[in-house]
Amino acid sequence: MRTTFACVFFALLGCSSPGAGRDGAPGAKGEPGPPGMPGMDGQAGKDAAQSGSRLKAQWMTGGDGSRQFWDWFDSTTAQTCAFEPATDGKTRCLPAKYYGLRLVFLDNACTMPIVYQKDINGQTPPAPAVVYAHAEEIDGDVYVKIGPPVPEPLTYYTAQMGQCFVFISSPVDKEFFYDTLGLDPAFFVEGSIVTD
Repeated sequence: MRTTFACVFFALLGCSSPGAGRDGAPGAKGEPGPPGMPGMDGQAGKDAAQSGSRLKAQWMTGGDGSRQFWDWFDSTTAQTCAFEPATDGKTRCLPAKYYGLRLVFLDNACTMPIVYQKDINGQTPPAPAVVYAHAEEIDGDVYVKIGPPVPEPLTYYTAQMGQCFVFISSPVDKEFFYDTLGLDPAFFVEGSIVTD
């Protein structure tokens, strides 16, 4: 009797003892969650335009948030500029040339320059402007700062081939004259090409 009870007791104990079963198969993947919040803008890459203390990058922006570099703005002259060879042989950010402007002189020695302009409907050019002079008058471009308007002189002169002559203009031209100050090319920002 005692032996039978012991066998039943241990049989029940063995049936009720916990045992570690095998892992089941992985379940099916759930649905993806909603997109997260956009991250912060990263730093500009090395190829992006970088504004300086004087030249500021201008951008063309699209209504969809796109943008591309557009131009350089010279904060000293309040004009856009482009890097081109200057008269000193260096590359500088120069404002646009005004081909309707010329230098003439108040004296017969051609030492007192003023700016002469015609056919522009009374519009004053920005200052400073790059004044274009024909090769027979002055050898190359001349950079001048346009000043206030001045009355038309009774007689004015032009320099040609190292000599000074009375300037004769068409009587039908509408003419404007401005005081001027010559500018050294170093006034404009110099640029240089750097290779990585």
